Amino acid sequence: MQTLLALQSDEPRQSQISASAAPSAEDLFLQEAHKSPMQRLREQILDSMGLDEQSLAQMPADQRRAAEDRIAQIIKEKLRETNGAAKSQEQKTDL
Repeated sequence: MQTLLALQSDEPRQSQISASAAPSAEDLFLQEAHKSPMQRLREQILDSMGLDEQSLAQMPADQRRAAEDRIAQIIKEKLRETNGAAKSQEQKTDL
């Protein structure tokens, strides 16, 4: 009887271990939902460059600076595009 109780008490711990090993879909969704639009944009740009934050951090300083400059340039371009589209839309609605 004691063995049966011991086995039963181990089962929830095993499921908790396996559940904590891989994040659930809900956890992944919440992580993404808590990111700012700028964080998501930066991740998209890094992905398009074949990088992530970890690989960027491991780069030599001069390469990292060049990559950060390129990321900043792309972000500025995207913001200009977004602002230009918004202004164009405002002008259309004013007519």
